[in-house]
Amino acid sequence: MSSFHYEVPTFLNLLMYLCLLLRTIGITIGTTILQNSLKSKLPPSFTSRFPSGVDISYSIIPIIKHLPEPLRTQVKHAFGSSIANIWRTNIGLGGLGLLTSLLIRNIPLRITTDKNWDLTAAERQKQEAKGNESGDVEKAGVIDSKRTSSSMMTAVASPPLATTT
Repeated sequence: MSSFHYEVPTFLNLLMYLCLLLRTIGITIGTTILQNSLKSKLPPSFTSRFPSGVDISYSIIPIIKHLPEPLRTQVKHAFGSSIANIWRTNIGLGGLGLLTSLLIRNIPLRITTDKNWDLTAAERQKQEAKGNESGDVEKAGVIDSKRTSSSMMTAVASPPLATTT
């Protein structure tokens, strides 16, 4: 018998960690693309207003509505084409992910259920006793004596903290 259901929280934590890590990496890549694209597409007369090393991608947004008309249109066009570069990159990365997912091998899912899946601690102890009497622990459905839910329940069923009023 496998102890897969004990590993589910570990896998979920790993999944959440990877999601947060990849979101951070995605935001960093998107910001870098926007910054570099804006530096190359904005008119030099406009970019000279900002000190070098400043992230102009967010600092120019409130300024756009106060710019004179030909410059405002150029800045809007530069922003639009820079954001289009971000989307092109995302589409490429998404396509790469799709192609990578095609390489994953197909593993059929089990259609059987573990005998201990939804047992309470008392039912599990009956199953353990039944298995010990017959001498065949595997047939009784005992997964691992160290990892049974009764031993896990003792860790969870600690008394509540005392509160003072």
